Amino acid sequence: APAPAPAPAPIAPPPPAPPVPGAPAARVLINDEYYRLRNLASVTVFQTNVPVGSDIEFKLGEEIDRGMIWSVVGNYDPMICRVKLEHDRDGVWPVRYDKAEIELKALGRGATRIEFVNANGKRVIVNFYGM
Repeated sequence: APAPAPAPAPIAPPPPAPPVPGAPAARVLINDEYYRLRNLASVTVFQTNVPVGSDIEFKLGEEIDRGMIWSVVGNYDPMICRVKLEHDRDGVWPVRYDKAEIELKALGRGATRIEFVNANGKRVIVNFYGM
C-alpha cells in the first residue's frame, strides 16, 4: 500500500514589520470600524493578519470641505495586498460625516506596510500580513 501523504507544514506567521521611528505600538485593525479623525494621533499604527483571498475593511474620518482627505503614500507590495480607497459623505449637515472607505485584500503571503496621510500631516500606518 502507498505511504500516506505527509501532513502539510504549519503556516508560520510572517516576521513583524520593522518599527516606525517615533510611532506608538501597533493596535489591531478592526474590520468595519470607523476611526474618527479627531481620535487619531499624529501617527497611528495598526496591524492586521488577513488570509489570502480575504479582505478587511475600515473607515478613516475625513473633513472633505477642509481638504482633509486620506491618500496612500509610499510603496507597498501589490503582490501581497490590494488597496482600494474611496471617499464618501454620509448624512445631511449638520449631522454629516465624511470618511475614506478602505478595503485591504490579501493577494499573497507575506508582510507589507501601507501608509495613509492627510493634509494636516496625520499618518495611519497598517502593517499588513497576508497569511
